[in-house]
Parts: sequence; structure tokens; C-alpha cells
Amino acid sequence: MKNLFVLFLIVVLFISGCQPSETAIQTAMAQTQAALPTATPAPTAIPTPTVNPCSDRGWADITIYLHQFDQEARSAQAGISILAFLQQLENTKDKINAVSIDACTEHARQLVVEGLGNQIYAFQLIFTGGAKKDYEEVMVKGAFMIADARDELDGLGIHLNYPP
Repeated sequence: MKNLFVLFLIVVLFISGCQPSETAIQTAMAQTQAALPTATPAPTAIPTPTVNPCSDRGWADITIYLHQFDQEARSAQAGISILAFLQQLENTKDKINAVSIDACTEHARQLVVEGLGNQIYAFQLIFTGGAKKDYEEVMVKGAFMIADARDELDGLGIHLNYPP
């Protein structure tokens, strides 16, 4: 039994000698802490200005032509022939089609031209004795198309100063 006790003491001493020191434990914990990821704040996004690829190129000229269209439409009572009057309105529409604009505003121009076309058709109905309800409906439809074009351009940051 004495041998067994001595063997037991040797094993206990051997096991206790394998235990790390307090300094070794603290060093290991410090190294573990250093290896852990740190909570770094996410970089703050810097807002960049939105670049609008559309410019207002040509729309100042189109606005002038729209105002000319209005003046010509008001001159119907000035004694010019109906045919000459309608031709003046068509010419204004052609001038608008000839203006160079950015492709991104082409749909708005189409709306303007179609709206003017409706207004010209309304004048034709008036001059040929069409029913008031018919020409008013066509005139209003044309005005709404131009308003839709203005809203579309506003969405692109382009101001169409029409109707006055």
C-alpha cells in the first residue's frame, strides 16, 4: 500500500506541475481577446448628387413655339382664312418637331405635338360646324396631353413654362 501511496503522490505532483501558471493564463486570455474581431462602425455613406442625364436643351425654343401657337389660335378672329389659320398651327407643330432635344425628353415632345394636333383638330371641328361637345372633348384631351408632358419634364427637372 505504501507503494501505491507513493505512486499516487508522484501522479499528483506530476499533474499539478502540468498546470499553467497564472501569468500564462492571463497571457493566453489577452491574446484571445486581441484575436477577436472588434466592433468597428460601418462607414457612413456620403450622399452623392444625382446626375440627371437629361438637359433642357431645346425646350426654351419649344416653349416659345407653344406661346406662338396660343397667339395664332387667338388670332382666328382676326380675319385670316380658316385654311391659312390651320396651316399656321400646323407649321408651329412642325417647328416643335424640328427642335433638337435630348432623347430622354422625346416622349414629352410627342405628347406636346399630339396635344397640339388634338387642338388643331378641335379647331377644324369648330370651323366645319362640329358639335360643341365633340370639339370641347378633343380640345380638353389635347390640353391634358400637354399637361402630362409638363409633368414628365418636371420629373426630369426641366420646367416647361406652358400654359402661361
